[in-house]
Amino acid sequence: MGIKSAAAYYRSRIGKCDTNRGEDFVLTICTIGFANFPIPSRNKVNPGDRIVVTDYFGFERFALDILLGNINYYGKFRNVILDRFLNPKINFDMVIWAVKEGFVSGSIDSSDGLARSLYEISRESKVKIIIERLPTPDWLIKIFNRLSLDMDKYVLYGGEEYIPILFIHGDLWGEFVKLANRYGFDFIYIGFVKEGDGVYINKEGNLLRVKDAGWDALTGYTL
Repeated sequence: MGIKSAAAYYRSRIGKCDTNRGEDFVLTICTIGFANFPIPSRNKVNPGDRIVVTDYFGFERFALDILLGNINYYGKFRNVILDRFLNPKINFDMVIWAVKEGFVSGSIDSSDGLARSLYEISRESKVKIIIERLPTPDWLIKIFNRLSLDMDKYVLYGGEEYIPILFIHGDLWGEFVKLANRYGFDFIYIGFVKEGDGVYINKEGNLLRVKDAGWDALTGYTL
């Protein structure tokens, strides 16, 4: 996706461009957004809130390993996997609807991985987060299993997904689900919030603490 097509997709305008000379090709983009409604923060999530995401996880780190030659995968889903890394798209209409309707208590986008993003909310809101299901399609799970890959590594500790993670007010959950279904918004439920701290995952009835790891801009992957 080029700059013009990205601007059209997100219904934005290109303000100014500039070019310079150098030994390396460097492209820097700055975006400025304005909202006419309250923007959810990261420190107002409460016990009882439910957690949803707008898309599946597990593609981006997997795609990067394929591109770098770390994994040899030429199956029928190769282009689908690579496209998620090379042309990320945000389902922002879903997010704006949920926020404007008052369903969202807090939110964050996953640029450093699902686990690290959830830990950020846990620290800011001083709550415990329980993951009940990993947001991954069945066909991708089959590929991970066939290649003997650690699914948690790619789903929890990825990065560069840019997928919004929304925390829905617990007392509005039923209405949220009903209206989301009515409007055809396919939010993916992943867990809920409790009192306490940290991020945990429920695996076959066992509650296991998730590591606070993912992508680091200076050191790369920390797990």
